[in-house]
Amino acid sequence: MQLLLMGIIFLLANQAQAQSLTELEIYKRCYIRMVNSVPLTTDALYKSVQAGTKNGATACIELFDSARFGTNGILQKPTSKEAKSILKTFNDLHRTWFQSRVTPERTASVVIDMEEPALFFTRAAFGANVNFKTIVTGNKGLAGVRVRTENGLNKFQAQRIFAYPSNVAIANAQEFIIAVRNNSLNAAGTAVVATTPSHAPLVTKDSDLVDIGELVGVKETTPLVLNSFYGGFSIRLPSDTTKISPDRLNAAKTLLSEGVDFRQHFGGGIMGSQTFLYANANLNFTDVPDGYDLINRRLTSRVFEDLLCHQLPSLTAGMVKGETEEFIRKKSVHTFQTATSCMQCHSSIDGLGFAFRNVFIAPSGGLLRTDSQEVGARIIAVMKLPIVPDAKEFAFQAPTGTLHYRENITGLQRKSTVTSLAQAGSLLAEHNDIYSCAAKRYYYFFTGVNVDITRAPANSLDQSHYNKVKALGESLKKSQSVRSLLFEIFKSDAFKSWNYRSKGDL
Repeated sequence: MQLLLMGIIFLLANQAQAQSLTELEIYKRCYIRMVNSVPLTTDALYKSVQAGTKNGATACIELFDSARFGTNGILQKPTSKEAKSILKTFNDLHRTWFQSRVTPERTASVVIDMEEPALFFTRAAFGANVNFKTIVTGNKGLAGVRVRTENGLNKFQAQRIFAYPSNVAIANAQEFIIAVRNNSLNAAGTAVVATTPSHAPLVTKDSDLVDIGELVGVKETTPLVLNSFYGGFSIRLPSDTTKISPDRLNAAKTLLSEGVDFRQHFGGGIMGSQTFLYANANLNFTDVPDGYDLINRRLTSRVFEDLLCHQLPSLTAGMVKGETEEFIRKKSVHTFQTATSCMQCHSSIDGLGFAFRNVFIAPSGGLLRTDSQEVGARIIAVMKLPIVPDAKEFAFQAPTGTLHYRENITGLQRKSTVTSLAQAGSLLAEHNDIYSCAAKRYYYFFTGVNVDITRAPANSLDQSHYNKVKALGESLKKSQSVRSLLFEIFKSDAFKSWNYRSKGDL
């Protein structure tokens, strides 16, 4: 009897695996995934599918559309709880695509949105007439538009990251003040006063601070310039100390002291955003790149891993042969350049790293200590050194680098000289991996099938999912529409199957 019962259960299980969801079940599945709750039977879309006037996939994409932005970058239904839930679900998903999501200087989040990299994906998904490729071609920073319920509090009062100590004598403790020195206060120590330009503090307007509350949209950032940057910088040189000119160094310091935009964007969409840069940089604060001796390798590896779904190395041994700058150099003073296994990674991360050569990170002055010479908030900024013609110093040279990698699905070797992050981003937008990577991730989120796009499938079931993700990536590249991609997923056999891993009707 027990064997008979087990056999019946086995037959029923196999039957269920081959079955597809009903149209109403398809709608329930996407609703729960996007809204994080069960749909009400009084829901208009629910009733339409139940009545047979809409199929499940169509209702799913219309549900997604309820969270689309207007031309102002804000939800067309900003008071809709359902729309805000959908937007939050997707933005939370996009945040998980990045390995580093925080900054070591928490006060920076008062003026810089820590979710900036994810917001590039969110804007591409919900923005009006926003192409997906803007994740690597955008040229301005982003911040979330958020609303909150607290009454009578401005942004500075509502945020929970930074507050002045009770013993700090500042007249208006409801403003965010950066880099204030004691000689910038009046004699009584009760108000900030302008002295010399080199000591002038930055008092931010409340409207310039990061929004707090529920996400309802995405906006481009406006400049936030600090007139005097007290951080300074140094250069670590392991060997040749003559590579940097004191005059060049002082000239750069003077340039930076004249005004640093804490929200400056460096091109290339996510790659050139403030938050992505300082969340992933591996050089110490105040260090600037110095060729192969000192370069942001973690930063460039995250470009390949976080944006292209690469598992480094992506290059084959045959792709790094030859006595050239990017390939094997048997007489190099750098040991890693003499080994094929090393250069399969280094040719990618070092080549792109050279395009980041002018970028470095330094903290502002201003410490929250009344017993020191400075009072104020200390935050960090990503800055760019000036390009100087014929400069011997690596960090002052034109940022020539190489974008070199092998695509996941096509296996194509991509190798191009780049002179800016914007150019690197444009090339990535022309290639295939940003699209297949996004297709893989959205497919996984909605179907539960995590397709490995870095290698050939091992069996027919994996091959069917692999082919679907490949087709979705190609479609996304052509349409530049996340909405179209999602509609294809909602119509897919994998999404309609009782068992996500079952081949079903594939």
